[in-house]
Amino acid sequence: MMLPGRKRRLRRAAPRSRAGKLAVLALAAGVMGYISARFIVLLADVRPYTGWYWLLAVASGIVVAVVAPWALARGLRRSARWPGWLLLGYTVALAGGMRYYLSLRFTPPGSVSAVLPPPPPRLVLEIAGLSAVTLTFAAVTLLILAAMAEVIVPGPLGRWLRAQRTRRASASRRSGPVDERFPARLRLAALGAPAGPWLRGEIHVRPGSLLWEPAKGVYAVPAELVAATIVPQRAGRAVVVDTPAGRMQLGCDAGLLALLQRIATELADSSHARTTTAEAPGQPTRFLDG
Repeated sequence: MMLPGRKRRLRRAAPRSRAGKLAVLALAAGVMGYISARFIVLLADVRPYTGWYWLLAVASGIVVAVVAPWALARGLRRSARWPGWLLLGYTVALAGGMRYYLSLRFTPPGSVSAVLPPPPPRLVLEIAGLSAVTLTFAAVTLLILAAMAEVIVPGPLGRWLRAQRTRRASASRRSGPVDERFPARLRLAALGAPAGPWLRGEIHVRPGSLLWEPAKGVYAVPAELVAATIVPQRAGRAVVVDTPAGRMQLGCDAGLLALLQRIATELADSSHARTTTAEAPGQPTRFLDG
């Protein structure tokens, strides 16, 4: 309990030691590197006895190791629910595969015929899984080494990574007119009639336009909100607006809607000013005699 007139002092968390970070990262890199080396040696031992099936199995494993993180990244960008289950399943499969392949030892056959027989399908599947696990552990080892380099020399690597991220963001940035989107639900709320169902959609902020458009699979008419009048409501309730198409309810804050209307109007004014300046004729040049 705090006594009156006294203030609680907040203590800063002690900064972590660089030596401690390096020790943890070095241990993790050593373990991951040892596991990766064991798997690479096991793949190399099997290679002479499987022929071209080895290449097929390794290529399949590389595809699996690349597609799973790619699908996870795509799902996280779309805010879906299944990426969490995919990450859990991938982690469990990776841990189980590590334990299984660490327990394996390859024993070469005593005699090898001139023509290699095709390996059993189970062996091909094991090689594919081993290559996928090997590639994943090698990638994690490289990431840990990159983190160690950033701890040892904080600056060059971090600046390079930020530059790469900025370059990708600028390359993927859409060129053209402003079109910002904000997710918002909408439903009809006519006077004297029950409110309709909520419809999923987005508010597009463009110069001079604040258009609500339905989401994919939702059949509704877009509504223009740039000139809509906000009806005062009690706090905590959905914002009600009067539009030329009728009264509607929006699943967003009234202050946010007013701010978006102001932004759309200012964008239109600035765009009109730039157009007028570009199209204005130049001032005539006066030549003064003598």
